[in-house]
Amino acid sequence: MVNQFVSGNMSFGDRVVSRIMKGTESQTWLGGRLALKGEGNYAGSTEAVGYHHNGCLRFRYPMNNGKFHGVCRCWAGNEQLIVEEFYEHGKLHGVSKEWYDSGAIKKQSMHLKGEPCSEREWHENGQAASESVFVKGKLSGTRRAWYRDGQPQSEYGYRDGLPVWGKQWYFGGQIACEENFREGRLYGAQRGWYQNGVVKHECRYLDGMPDGVQRTWFPDAQLQAEYHYREGRRHGLCQDWDERGELIKRKYFLRDTLIPKRLERLILSDSLNAKVILSIKNAAVRRVCLESFGYARLLSQVEHKIVDRDGEQELVKLRWHPREEILCLVKVKCPSTGAFYTLRVPPGMKTVKAAVAWTFDVNSDEYDPIQET
Repeated sequence: MVNQFVSGNMSFGDRVVSRIMKGTESQTWLGGRLALKGEGNYAGSTEAVGYHHNGCLRFRYPMNNGKFHGVCRCWAGNEQLIVEEFYEHGKLHGVSKEWYDSGAIKKQSMHLKGEPCSEREWHENGQAASESVFVKGKLSGTRRAWYRDGQPQSEYGYRDGLPVWGKQWYFGGQIACEENFREGRLYGAQRGWYQNGVVKHECRYLDGMPDGVQRTWFPDAQLQAEYHYREGRRHGLCQDWDERGELIKRKYFLRDTLIPKRLERLILSDSLNAKVILSIKNAAVRRVCLESFGYARLLSQVEHKIVDRDGEQELVKLRWHPREEILCLVKVKCPSTGAFYTLRVPPGMKTVKAAVAWTFDVNSDEYDPIQET
């Protein structure tokens, strides 16, 4: 509880007025009243002692070689014991307890040489507030929490300290949300509800980012919004409605870039071509349209220079726009399907082998096409 006091990074809720040395004893004063005393820089202290403004004992922590060691206690200003914990050479060990100023139990935890094993919390009325289990110091199993009247508030499943799934409830018992995780990040279907039971939102996540269609509703179940995402970015049609069901906003995005209406119509009707892309003045819009259009289709509609050939595979370059970097593309054949696909590579590439090796993040002399998978 009082590591910050002994480390010198002291915080007593007031400004430190003075700190003096009396022989080997160090004293820290707040507003003219002793708040902390110990020997020297605490490295050889036998205990750390702190006081409240009213002069009552605030904490007493025995020490050994500059580290907490033994039964350590804290008291409220009314002399009520509020913390009792055991340290072994600076690490929490055994049962630790905390109380409210009223004397009601607040928290109880178990540690083994500094690692938490279990933890329980209570509301001041004595009702359980939460319970957690730890394995090798990390949250494991189901962590539960309750409201003051005993109704469930939340449940989260953990593995190796990371959440796997979770549920939350409103006060009254209505489900509020359901969440799923993978490696500690939101993953898969996520749902939320209003307190009246109507679905509030539905969405899917991929590695902590929204991916796919995300919908939200008003409390009367009227659709409020529908957005399309890809890898955490708005990608596709995004629409909003008012409570009467009238469309109030409609926008189209590619990789979070707003696309003008004219281009949106061409994209949705599959009428976008290289000539149109080259005429786009906005650089951000031009680039995302090119990526959406595809490099292979661009090569089929624009003159380009073949830099190198290796069988059916080609390395090509083209100056596709006066304000853009030269495009360097490698056309490769998938050994398993026989399909061709085109990848962008750095403009300094001179051979097909070097370009393909770069896509595998290896040097050209290390790349062996026979080992492709």
